[in-house]
Amino acid sequence: MKLLLLLIPFSLLSLSVQAERPDTVKINQQIQQMVQDFISGIEDENECTRLRRETESLGDHIDFQLGNDWTHHFTEGEKTRLKQLRDEAYALHIFIYVVSGWSFEDLSIEDFHLANERIHAEVETVKYESICIPLIKVKINDYVAYFAQNEGPDEIRFNFAYDIERFNGAGTKKVKGKTMELILDNKKFDQAQLSEITQVMETSCN
Repeated sequence: MKLLLLLIPFSLLSLSVQAERPDTVKINQQIQQMVQDFISGIEDENECTRLRRETESLGDHIDFQLGNDWTHHFTEGEKTRLKQLRDEAYALHIFIYVVSGWSFEDLSIEDFHLANERIHAEVETVKYESICIPLIKVKINDYVAYFAQNEGPDEIRFNFAYDIERFNGAGTKKVKGKTMELILDNKKFDQAQLSEITQVMETSCN
């Protein structure tokens, strides 16, 4: 009888662990819903803050589950899929805040492209003779942003200045190696003004 009583809790624990086994289909659906929420709420700071927290939390949860492989006994296929979903969640975490213009954290080129496999933003490399570093135009619905992209390994100081009718400005951005730095977006300018700014922008790099 004592042995039977001792076995019952272990049986319940086993069922509990089995019930908590990560569902990759459900996780994938969660990520896709977050992506849709971001696309529709990209200019809502509170929404972007919520989504940034949720994507980071999801990535942490997946990472924790991967660390508990001794309980779940994942197959190699499951491990690969979970790692992919974790990396996508973390990439979206940074992408959402930086691309939406609500944060100035470092966005690696690798994370940008990984996240954009989900988001499908329109991406265009803007090339003008006066630009000393590639400018990347990112468009999601009506939202437009321009990024300086440093494909090299070393940090670059990107200095820029512009002067168009009614608007002028200048600044310096430190663009770390293999990252993208937000320069301008249409929270302040409309798309026509942004296009004009990038055409007349004077730049230098050091």
